[in-house]
Amino acid sequence: MKLSEYFAGVYGKQAELAKSMGIAAPMLSQWASGDRPVPLARCLPIQAATGGKVMRWDLRPNDWHLIWPELIGTDGAPKIPTQTSEVVKVGPVAGQTFTRANGEMVEDQRATVIPVVEVAGVGLAPRRSTDKKA
Repeated sequence: MKLSEYFAGVYGKQAELAKSMGIAAPMLSQWASGDRPVPLARCLPIQAATGGKVMRWDLRPNDWHLIWPELIGTDGAPKIPTQTSEVVKVGPVAGQTFTRANGEMVEDQRATVIPVVEVAGVGLAPRRSTDKKA
Protein backbone atom coordinates (compact mmCIF):
# COMPACT_ATOMS: atom_id res chain seq x y z
CA MET A 1 0.00 0.00 0.00
CA LYS A 2 1.28 3.45 -0.84
CA LEU A 3 1.80 5.87 2.01
CA SER A 4 -0.78 8.24 0.52
CA GLU A 5 -3.34 5.39 0.49
CA TYR A 6 -2.58 4.64 4.12
CA PHE A 7 -3.45 8.23 5.06
CA ALA A 8 -6.52 8.49 2.82
CA GLY A 9 -9.84 8.96 4.54
CA VAL A 10 -8.59 8.96 8.13
CA TYR A 11 -8.26 12.42 9.63
CA GLY A 12 -5.20 12.87 11.84
CA LYS A 13 -3.42 9.68 10.80
CA GLN A 14 -0.64 11.57 9.05
CA ALA A 15 -0.08 13.95 11.96
CA GLU A 16 -0.07 11.02 14.39
CA LEU A 17 2.59 9.14 12.39
CA ALA A 18 4.69 12.29 11.98
CA LYS A 19 4.58 12.95 15.71
CA SER A 20 5.49 9.35 16.58
CA MET A 21 8.50 9.55 14.25
CA GLY A 22 9.59 12.98 15.42
CA ILE A 23 9.30 14.63 12.01
CA ALA A 24 7.25 17.50 10.65
CA ALA A 25 3.91 16.56 9.10
CA PRO A 26 4.67 18.55 5.90
CA MET A 27 7.77 16.41 5.34
CA LEU A 28 5.70 13.25 5.68
CA SER A 29 3.19 14.75 3.28
CA GLN A 30 5.94 15.33 0.71
CA TRP A 31 7.01 11.70 1.03
CA ALA A 32 3.43 10.48 0.65
CA SER A 33 2.83 12.62 -2.45
CA GLY A 34 6.12 11.56 -4.04
CA ASP A 35 7.48 15.11 -4.08
CA ARG A 36 10.48 13.86 -2.10
CA PRO A 37 11.84 10.34 -1.82
CA VAL A 38 11.53 8.67 1.56
CA PRO A 39 15.00 8.57 3.16
CA LEU A 40 16.30 5.03 3.62
CA ALA A 41 16.60 5.48 7.38
CA ARG A 42 12.85 6.23 7.59
CA CYS A 43 11.55 3.27 5.57
CA LEU A 44 11.79 0.56 8.23
CA PRO A 45 10.30 2.79 10.97
CA ILE A 46 7.37 3.65 8.67
CA GLN A 47 6.84 -0.03 7.88
CA ALA A 48 6.82 -0.82 11.61
CA ALA A 49 4.60 2.14 12.55
CA THR A 50 2.00 1.17 9.94
CA GLY A 51 1.97 -2.43 11.09
CA GLY A 52 3.37 -3.60 7.77
CA LYS A 53 0.55 -2.04 5.76
CA VAL A 54 3.10 0.20 4.05
CA MET A 55 6.12 -1.88 3.16
CA ARG A 56 9.63 -0.68 2.34
CA TRP A 57 9.15 -1.64 -1.31
CA ASP A 58 6.10 0.65 -1.40
CA LEU A 59 8.21 3.54 -0.15
CA ARG A 60 11.11 2.92 -2.56
CA PRO A 61 9.47 1.20 -5.59
CA ASN A 62 12.35 1.78 -8.01
CA ASP A 63 15.30 0.68 -5.93
CA TRP A 64 14.01 -1.44 -3.04
CA HIS A 65 15.61 -4.59 -4.43
CA LEU A 66 19.04 -2.92 -4.49
CA ILE A 67 18.72 -1.62 -0.92
CA TRP A 68 17.09 -4.68 0.67
CA PRO A 69 17.94 -7.70 -1.50
CA GLU A 70 16.75 -9.97 1.31
CA LEU A 71 13.16 -8.94 0.43
CA ILE A 72 13.37 -10.33 -3.11
CA GLY A 73 11.00 -13.25 -3.45
CA THR A 74 9.28 -12.76 -0.09
CA ASP A 75 5.49 -12.94 0.15
CA GLY A 76 3.92 -9.85 -1.39
CA ALA A 77 7.14 -8.51 -2.88
CA PRO A 78 6.62 -6.84 -6.25
CA LYS A 79 8.54 -7.81 -9.34
CA ILE A 80 12.01 -6.35 -9.65
CA PRO A 81 11.95 -3.24 -11.84
CA THR A 82 13.51 -3.84 -15.24
CA GLN A 83 16.60 -2.03 -16.40
CA THR A 84 16.02 0.53 -19.11
CA SER A 85 17.99 3.15 -20.92
CA GLU A 86 16.57 6.24 -22.42
CA VAL A 87 17.59 9.41 -24.15
CA VAL A 88 16.60 12.59 -22.39
CA LYS A 89 16.41 15.89 -24.22
CA VAL A 90 17.72 18.74 -22.13
CA GLY A 91 18.43 22.38 -22.72
CA PRO A 92 16.67 24.58 -25.23
CA VAL A 93 14.37 22.94 -27.73
CA ALA A 94 15.03 23.71 -31.38
CA GLY A 95 12.54 26.26 -32.62
CA GLN A 96 11.70 27.52 -29.14
CA THR A 97 11.34 31.29 -29.04
CA PHE A 98 12.75 33.32 -26.20
CA THR A 99 13.29 36.98 -25.44
CA ARG A 100 16.76 38.39 -24.88
CA ALA A 101 17.42 40.98 -22.19
CA ASN A 102 17.26 43.75 -24.83
CA GLY A 103 13.71 42.67 -25.79
CA GLU A 104 14.70 41.03 -29.08
CA MET A 105 12.72 37.86 -29.90
CA VAL A 106 15.02 35.05 -31.01
CA GLU A 107 14.29 31.52 -32.22
CA ASP A 108 16.72 29.01 -30.73
CA GLN A 109 18.07 26.51 -33.25
CA ARG A 110 20.01 24.41 -30.72
CA ALA A 111 18.87 21.21 -29.13
CA THR A 112 21.00 19.20 -26.79
CA VAL A 113 20.46 15.48 -26.48
CA ILE A 114 22.29 13.62 -23.75
CA PRO A 115 22.07 9.85 -23.36
CA VAL A 116 21.24 8.91 -19.79
CA VAL A 117 21.49 5.43 -18.37
CA GLU A 118 18.66 4.50 -16.09
CA VAL A 119 18.98 1.47 -13.86
CA ALA A 120 15.87 0.50 -11.98
CA GLY A 121 14.54 4.05 -12.13
CA VAL A 122 17.70 5.66 -10.78
CA GLY A 123 19.13 8.06 -13.36
CA LEU A 124 22.90 8.17 -13.60
CA ALA A 125 24.67 11.32 -14.71
CA PRO A 126 26.13 11.14 -18.21
CA ARG A 127 29.85 11.56 -18.79
CA ARG A 128 30.63 15.08 -19.88
CA SER A 129 32.99 15.59 -22.78
CA THR A 130 35.40 17.37 -20.41
CA ASP A 131 35.54 14.38 -18.04
CA LYS A 132 38.61 12.19 -18.33
CA LYS A 133 37.88 8.60 -19.24
CA ALA A 134 39.05 6.06 -16.71
